[in-house]
Amino acid sequence: MGFEPGDVFVHRNVANLVHGLDMNAASAIEYAVSHLKVKHIIICGHYNCGGIKAAMLPEDFGTMNPWLSNIRDVYRLHQEELDAIEDGHLRYDRLVELNVQGTVPQRHQKWRACRNVTCSTAIRSCTAGSLTCVPAASSI
Repeated sequence: MGFEPGDVFVHRNVANLVHGLDMNAASAIEYAVSHLKVKHIIICGHYNCGGIKAAMLPEDFGTMNPWLSNIRDVYRLHQEELDAIEDGHLRYDRLVELNVQGTVPQRHQKWRACRNVTCSTAIRSCTAGSLTCVPAASSI
């Protein structure tokens, strides 16, 4: 990426979820914003995401079920749009985008208190190697 050590602070998890109950993500974000003075947060999903695919399957994933329920909620919220997409691959890609966009309104209280922090949503195409910004559902 051409950055020096410390230029990029990354937190990853299954399906790139950021929600208020995830203390690991909350701690990473608070540390990045409060202590490292990060000014730009990118919530980045990617096509061909195994977590999104798992959430679309009617299977029991054990301890992953509560985590995947967040994605399944996104599906339910957008079910009419998603069910209208006949091509399964395109439907799945759209859920990847909606999942990333859906994380934005669930921001932590700490983010709202920070000034000059910009948050973007993006999708990475693993095959093309490109990063595409997608509009966020709302802003900080």
